[in-house]
Amino acid sequence: MKRKIILIAFSCCFTLAISAQTIISNKNLKMEVNNDLQTKINSTYSAAKPLMNNFSSSEYIETKYFTTNLFHLTKKEKNPIRDAAGNGEEYKFYGTDNSNKIEKILSIKTYTNFPDAVYVSVQYINHSKKDLPVIKWVNSEYHVIPSNDSTKFWSFQGSSHADRRDWLQKV
Repeated sequence: MKRKIILIAFSCCFTLAISAQTIISNKNLKMEVNNDLQTKINSTYSAAKPLMNNFSSSEYIETKYFTTNLFHLTKKEKNPIRDAAGNGEEYKFYGTDNSNKIEKILSIKTYTNFPDAVYVSVQYINHSKKDLPVIKWVNSEYHVIPSNDSTKFWSFQGSSHADRRDWLQKV
């Protein structure tokens, strides 16, 4: 009887560990991932207002037959990385949309040399027996809370200039 009780306790602990929400921080940027592989981003600056209140399906695919945006978390990993960008950590989240037999692999990398940034990539694997023509593949779709700033729109203008001007410009 003792053996069964110990095995059950171990199973419960494993389930709780895999279902816990994950918080990824890189200096003043905080990204959270929940059990449906939805994400939320915010700043950790003391005076910062929230960027998002709720989790969103920031990565999803739309096929000819359905849109899939909720994936049940099945596994997560955290590993140190060292590559051309430097030293950091990679978080990998694996999830499945069981009704459509689609697996999502969400990879989030942080680097010591690039504070306040996260690098996101996503893979999808079709485990069904039919072809699924993809109509739309969406990555990093965030609905940020509007601020009371007088500038409503900003544009990323990546370039290299001697004066090191900002890459984010008012529109």
